[in-house]
Amino acid sequence: NMPMRSECKNFIITYNGELYNKKFLIEKYLKDVRLKTNSDTEVILLLYINYGTQFLNFLDGMYSIAIYDLTKQQFFLARDPLGIKPLYYTLGENYLYFSSSVKSFYFKKKLNEEALIDFFSLGFIREPKTILENVESLEPGQFLLYKDNKLIKKNYFELNNIFTDHNKEIDIEIERSVLKHYTDEVSSCLFLSSGIDSNLILAILKKNNIEIQT
Repeated sequence: NMPMRSECKNFIITYNGELYNKKFLIEKYLKDVRLKTNSDTEVILLLYINYGTQFLNFLDGMYSIAIYDLTKQQFFLARDPLGIKPLYYTLGENYLYFSSSVKSFYFKKKLNEEALIDFFSLGFIREPKTILENVESLEPGQFLLYKDNKLIKKNYFELNNIFTDHNKEIDIEIERSVLKHYTDEVSSCLFLSSGIDSNLILAILKKNNIEIQT
């Protein structure tokens, strides 16, 4: 049920995504907080209230987040580090519109000519451009603050950071990744394609005594 409002009524969130480390976040950062729901949304909102924009460094997942902070009269938008979940926005003279779909902005009828060149020459449009003029994509690993009709964008994640540790064993990392993406909160199945990847995923789940339909 969104948007969700904090108990103090000062913070409002709408959110699209999934956290892989929700249980860890609750145990480490919210262990003294009484949660009203079992949702990722409430966890994200409480982390923002307690830690500000720094909370993004705690998250492991895919997400686009919008929070309105009434104490600061400020909007906060954020997108996951790899840009799995989309987030678009347009800034006017006295408004900020945002959405997870470019179609929401079709009232902006003028096409972006640079984006058209991208599309016909590359087959895709390079972010932050979109097909519509003055409608931009919030880039992966970025957050945005909007207050008093002023907009500030900052990076909280750099893709190069993933590749700085060369000592990690790949089999350990693959197993960690598979297990963090699996959740027993919803029913799941695995599509077997007779390839190495799907069989590897199945082997890891079986190794960890996780039964899954295929």
